[in-house]
Amino acid sequence: MTENENILEKLSHLNGADFKDVIGESVEAISIVFDTVLGTPLSSVAKSFIKSANSFSNYLFARRLVIFLHNVNALKISERRVLSQMLNKEKGLKAGEILLELIEKMDDDRKAILLAELAKGIVRDKEMTLDLFYRFGHIIKNSYYPDLEKLKDFFTEGYVRGTSESLNNMGLLSIGNVIQNKTDSMNRYIISELGILLNKYISKVGNQ
Repeated sequence: MTENENILEKLSHLNGADFKDVIGESVEAISIVFDTVLGTPLSSVAKSFIKSANSFSNYLFARRLVIFLHNVNALKISERRVLSQMLNKEKGLKAGEILLELIEKMDDDRKAILLAELAKGIVRDKEMTLDLFYRFGHIIKNSYYPDLEKLKDFFTEGYVRGTSESLNNMGLLSIGNVIQNKTDSMNRYIISELGILLNKYISKVGNQ
């Protein structure tokens, strides 16, 4: 493990004030690891966010970026090279900028870990295409994380109060037969193919 990777690992385990105290001193280390992992320079905007960490939102962004990088850094160097090449095929915004936007708008540390698992899936799993990676990234960003954790329930359950509609709106469920009884009727939800694939990665994060 290089010196910069060692710094990154230590940062990923810090919380609260401890993280805030050291993050400014490690901006360059994070930038170097970001460049190494993804082959895309860390934007000046992201650097200023991390260096100042002078607001709660900036602090959360910096922390989730570190968590994402720490988890992606588990890839072999050859796998990182493949990941970088695939991400840089994206037209328009640079791959790094798209990733930064997703991470910056996430509201839960576990979402950054899940995004890293999806990134690793691009080079390790034939089912994970670049289009699916970005699609799942936006679904994760816009979802309530505890609802995502309940996605596995729909292999056996037809309805989970307060969750079914949310996951259905994200395309992770489909509506099956209507259940009817004397007092009520409700839609029966079935996990979709999209949901089955995403659940595989959510399960990996849950087992860590």
